[in-house]
Amino acid sequence: MNQHPARFFIKYLLVTQERIGLSNINSTLRLYGLCATTGELLQEVRDEVDAVPDDFRPWSRAHLSSTRWLKKQRIFELIHPDDSVKGMKTKILEDPMLRGDVDTLLLGNVSCREAAYRLQKLRHRVDETEVAAYKHYFWNTDVMGLSDWTVYFDADTKTLTGSGRTTADPRMWAALQAGPEVALHKVGVRKEIDTKIILDTLQRELYHSFLEVSALPISSKKVELMLGLTTGLLKVEERLQAGDAALHEVLKRFEKFRVLTDQSAVPSLVDLAPTGTVSDRDRADILAMKEAPR
Repeated sequence: MNQHPARFFIKYLLVTQERIGLSNINSTLRLYGLCATTGELLQEVRDEVDAVPDDFRPWSRAHLSSTRWLKKQRIFELIHPDDSVKGMKTKILEDPMLRGDVDTLLLGNVSCREAAYRLQKLRHRVDETEVAAYKHYFWNTDVMGLSDWTVYFDADTKTLTGSGRTTADPRMWAALQAGPEVALHKVGVRKEIDTKIILDTLQRELYHSFLEVSALPISSKKVELMLGLTTGLLKVEERLQAGDAALHEVLKRFEKFRVLTDQSAVPSLVDLAPTGTVSDRDRADILAMKEAPR
């Protein structure tokens, strides 16, 4: 395994537990619902944390050199938990259903801000900083590539090395492959669907598939594929034209509307205020204004 989504959590374990070995690291990872790591990756992370400051005091906020080193290693908040880390532990790590939703959204490349917003709409009391803390320490999609996730998911299915947690949730692989729209759908977010956008996207996909097939050597299979793609393109085009025609008809109906204006005469100031106004004008002033030439 070249990478691990809990790389910074592994680093935290190495820093806080003296002489901890691979077997204990992996036991802790599985306890947290994560796949085991490899000795190669563990040694790589161990090399990063070997050069600790003199008189290292990781548990002291007041020890400046230790604090700076922990922040540089990006594990300070896990050793000295702030509200985001505390909330992440109690809300996400301890709630399997919410955790699965967060995993799916992050795998689909949904930002922490949008993930928190969408989850709040689904009545989960989690905020952006808590999602970000979980992502950093336990589900870091920034350090993982597609090949890394492939290896990770495969390893997680094995009894001895994995927790089996991801295997039980088929949404994750779909979100990883298909992106944010599928990830949001998989966790239950209902979004308005624009049919024209769907048809435009489908038309482009069918066209590029047609170009790929047309480059193949001539064969009965090629003819069959091209026939199917051509039929699909024609049907999509018909739907798009039907939608444009319907929109044109609606616009034609709007052309029939006219704004009616009131043709009655506007009452004069004398009629409205025969005894004077609040601007200290008396009746004589108002009559003078009425009789003045325009």
